[in-house]
Formats: sequence, C-alpha cells, structure tokens
Amino acid sequence: MQYRRVGRSGLQVSVLGLGFGNVTEASTLELDAIFDRAVRAGINVFDVADVYGLGRAEQALGGLMRGHARHRLVIATKVCSPMSDDCNDQGLSRKHLREAIEGSLERLETRYVDLYLCHDIDEQTPLEETAWTMDQLIREGKCLYWGVSNWPFVWIERALQVCRERGLCPPIVDQSQYNLLNERAMHHHVEEVTDAGLGFLAWGPLASGVLTGKYFGNRSAPGRLNTERFAFLQDELLTAESDHIVAGLLARARERGTTPARLAIAELVSNPRLSSVLLGVTSPEQLDELLGRQNR
Repeated sequence: MQYRRVGRSGLQVSVLGLGFGNVTEASTLELDAIFDRAVRAGINVFDVADVYGLGRAEQALGGLMRGHARHRLVIATKVCSPMSDDCNDQGLSRKHLREAIEGSLERLETRYVDLYLCHDIDEQTPLEETAWTMDQLIREGKCLYWGVSNWPFVWIERALQVCRERGLCPPIVDQSQYNLLNERAMHHHVEEVTDAGLGFLAWGPLASGVLTGKYFGNRSAPGRLNTERFAFLQDELLTAESDHIVAGLLARARERGTTPARLAIAELVSNPRLSSVLLGVTSPEQLDELLGRQNR
C-alpha cells in the first residue's frame, strides 16, 4: 500500500481509503470482515459522517475500531447536514459544531477524530465563525485537522483567507466526488485545491456502480441506481456520454486482463494530486476485487 501526505500537512493516508456511506447495506459480520481485510491491506483512512444513518454509521465504525491501535487509524467524519428537525441541529454554527463533535466522538468511541470535515457550505453562518470554532476544536484536541467536503473552490479560497488573516488553523483537505465520468469537469477544481496546499480525497470513484460496467447495455440491471432511494441519479449518470466512457473503460480492462472497476480505481490512484480514493463496498468480496494488485 502506498501512502501520501494530505496537502502541506504532515498527515499521511493510504492511497485507498474506505468510506462508510453505505454501511447500513452490509451485515455486522460483513462489516467485521471488510474492516479487518482493509486494515490488513494497509488501508488507514476510514471516512464517515454523522448524517449517515443518523449516527448509525459512526456507531458501526466505532465498534469496528475496538481492539485496533488508534494511532494506526485516520478517522474522518463530517458535519453540517440536518440531524433532526431542530433549526440548530444542522449547519456550521459554533453551537452545532461543538454539539455535533461531542456526539460523533461518543458514537465513534474515541477521544478525537483525525479529520473533521464541513460536509457542505452553510450560507447562514459567517465563515469566520466556522473557522474560529474549528481552530478551537483543534486546540482542544477534539479533532487534529479540519477540512471541507463538496465546497466550491471560491468558498475554500475565502476560508483560507480568513484563517490567514486571523492566525487560525486552515483546512487541509477537500473531499469531493471524483471519477472517470466527471474527471473533465473536476480537473480544474482538483488543480486549484491542490495548488492551494490542500489534499484531495475522492469519493464516488465508481459513480454509483456505473464504472463497473453493470449498467452498460442493460440499464435495468440490479444495482443501486435501480433502487427507489437512488433512482434520481439515473438521468445524471446513465447518459450517452457515460456509455462512451464506460465502453472505452471496458475495452482497456479487457486488454489488460483486469476488471473495469479495478481499472477505474487504478487510473485515479495514478493521479499524484489525489491523496486518497475512498472505496465504498458492502461485502468483503467487493473489497478484494477493488484492492486487486494493491493488496499483493
């Protein structure tokens, strides 16, 4: 397993990470096996968010961490999305950030998280308030670094300026969707982020399964996009352009004697601007396939 620094920080993460966005789709036994195989393969970064299952994903990860040396794990969780219908139980205000991290630490059964990420922008809260609170949480040892997720670069740039002007700890990482389907659209964003000194964590590397080839020529194939919860993504992901990209991926995979999923991951890993590519799996077998040669 390769490891890369996160931006200009001293933190190092494995080039492949494990996301827990779909943790509720796997059984407890499967999760145990997935986590164990990931750790043995050298994966050290594990990503979750308080909103995933309204805390259930964090609780699951907390249980999986028992018995593992904490210093070997890089735990990232995210905050911003509504956790209830209360007006203050969401966003990036000082009140919510302080209350949310206490809940996350309790569910994760840990004294600190390595990366605390703002899951979205909050137009109602001044950036100064968010940045100051993150700085204080770092000083108190409740998180070691902070970052952002799904932020446009103009917001990242403003956050960096606020931190420079006020002597606050700046964000060190951006986590956004990045895969072969949106590579062209995201290329400039990744360059801007990394040139500004942040690391980049890529989520959704297989575009909800599209890049496995399962929907190529069979858009009704069993899979996430044909469930009620994710059907809304079909118009965005199952297009003539995505068919063209998947066709090329399938051809290259055949030539190289590998699977399209493994090749799609390998092509992202080959980009030195990416700190880590976050895998989302629901079975040990899926993880084994995606690790491929990375696990040898």
